[in-house]
Amino acid sequence: VKAGSITFKGNKQDSKGKVALLWNASKAILGKHIPCLRQEIGDCVSMGGANVCDYLQCVELLAGDFSEYHHASTMYIYSVSRQIIGKGRIGDRSDGSVGVWAAEGMTKYGIVAADNPLMPPYSGAEARKWGARGYPQQWAIDEGKLNLIQTYSAVKTYADVRDAICNG
Repeated sequence: VKAGSITFKGNKQDSKGKVALLWNASKAILGKHIPCLRQEIGDCVSMGGANVCDYLQCVELLAGDFSEYHHASTMYIYSVSRQIIGKGRIGDRSDGSVGVWAAEGMTKYGIVAADNPLMPPYSGAEARKWGARGYPQQWAIDEGKLNLIQTYSAVKTYADVRDAICNG
């Protein structure tokens, strides 16, 4: 998707003056806000990417597109963004990733549920290993490819965000 463009399902609706609150979707599906993990290392890009996926799931569940909610694994997003998409350019001696690497990774390699029995629970030490050791294990890549994010767009203004939410 070209940076700055938003792809809409069907015809774009005018959202000017509308209120767009993603937490309404999570409260309708989960009965509460999306749970936040305590970030222990410099893996904020993967935390943000997982939050995007979690809210997307809630919106899609409300639309009837899916039947179950599963929190997205931040460690999988972190590993894919740093090692597969970023090709290890950050190195293994420091933390961090790049937002567009995470977005591209989620469209090519998908997401894995944090509650997958093979996924270890989040910890800073474990996330650092996933981010530094190279590609995630093949089981994770196979699972992730079953859960691809279809598209992503750069949003630069409040109006961009509001339009995207209001138009699905």
